[in-house]
Amino acid sequence: MAKQVFPLSKSEEGIYISSMNGGDAYNLAHTVKLGKDQVEVALKKVIEAHPYLLTQLSTDESGRIVKQIVKSDFSLDYEETKELHIDSKPYELQNSPLYRFKLYKVKDELVLYFDFYHLIMDGTSIKVFIDDFFAALEGKELVKEVKNANDYALLEEKNIGSKHYQESKDYYDKLVGGLETDSSLVEDKKDETISYQNIHRKLAISNTKVKEVTKKLKIKTSSYFLAAFSYLLAKYGMDTEALFLTVNNARTEDVVRSFGSYVKTYPLYVNFDNVSKVEELLKVVNEENINNIAHNDYLFSSMVKDLGVSADVLFAYQGDYFYKGMLNGKELTVEQLERKDGKE
Repeated sequence: MAKQVFPLSKSEEGIYISSMNGGDAYNLAHTVKLGKDQVEVALKKVIEAHPYLLTQLSTDESGRIVKQIVKSDFSLDYEETKELHIDSKPYELQNSPLYRFKLYKVKDELVLYFDFYHLIMDGTSIKVFIDDFFAALEGKELVKEVKNANDYALLEEKNIGSKHYQESKDYYDKLVGGLETDSSLVEDKKDETISYQNIHRKLAISNTKVKEVTKKLKIKTSSYFLAAFSYLLAKYGMDTEALFLTVNNARTEDVVRSFGSYVKTYPLYVNFDNVSKVEELLKVVNEENINNIAHNDYLFSSMVKDLGVSADVLFAYQGDYFYKGMLNGKELTVEQLERKDGKE
């Protein structure tokens, strides 16, 4: 009996194409220090509850990249070392597992290293994984996912051309169709070769203060930071407009605790000639943010093709993802590994 295969969603296609030049840009690698050794049993329970983690890519007879769940025996690699050193490596994209687990004993500590290829896992998926992993360590029963990203990809294909899809296209056509705004970061105009580096600047802001503002104005926390970034981007480019890309987890209630990469990209546009106060800006951005998400079944790849939308800057608010786990009443922090190029 032939194994059932599924198409890639447009978001997954984008990740796959971007990965063709190699590198580990889409590796989601983490470590967590543990205090007990039932890790392999716990991981097997997580995989049993979320078999989508066993997804592999392949090429079908027509040359299309497809997905299928390939079940296999799971065993956990183990290594004793005096000092933890991990190199994140690119994945073999076809006919190979798209996850990695390894347990290290570093002096008297157990450290679990886990890494997922972004095409099969997103930030929400990692949080679900961490929650279920620690629950399994404590011997709790896990709720098995009913639907996953394969069902989502099939629904996405079916939805193209529907009434709501057309309404979403009309919405984005009105919002950004024909825009000539260029919010690209300005290059230094010198004769020497331009080199790119990462600059990290920590900005402290009170969580309490943010909550006070969002509660008062009845806006989403993400809208607060999207508005702030739009203002920064416009000022940096000495412009009265800002056009950039952002993302949404795109999850419906039936897949809120499922593994997969559901993230959708969409543009956000602000014209500062139309707002005069900070509160007004926050409300305008919040309204657009909500409307954009409501219409994000119209895919960004289609916007580029149909509407000529172009934006080189992407800002993603990820304040909802704090990777922590509870084990026997003790909170353990999960650390995301930095890649060798300095990017997270």
